[in-house]
Amino acid sequence: MSLPDATASTQLTRSSFQVAWLAYLDFDGDPVRCTTAGKSLTFTTTGDSDLDGHTFIAVDPTLVGATAVKSAEGGSETMSFTLSGIVGPDTDLLNIIGDRTNWQGRSARMWAVIYDESGTQQGAVWPVYTGRMSAC
Repeated sequence: MSLPDATASTQLTRSSFQVAWLAYLDFDGDPVRCTTAGKSLTFTTTGDSDLDGHTFIAVDPTLVGATAVKSAEGGSETMSFTLSGIVGPDTDLLNIIGDRTNWQGRSARMWAVIYDESGTQQGAVWPVYTGRMSAC
């Protein structure tokens, strides 16, 4: 896990800030890119090919979840992502998830970005987790 840059770190010392999480789950044929930022986000100059040129769709944070990233010797421990879905509107995604060959061993990534009290981004987006999907 990397750390936030100096600008984001400074904002984290202030009494008011917001953290937006970004997730990328590489489901074969239908990758999921979402954010808890409250608005969809598109990046162009981060230098990260999993971010640049892609739109991360705003989702209600109560419909998605992720466990804390725990560092361990040699890397981080397993992290779990939770996606909620409803049969009907989300049937296509639920069917993709239901077939392990569509996701097992494929990339899962998470980033964070800090905003000040007025909603202005403070510092760069930084990677929090990179791994492979292994269980459902």
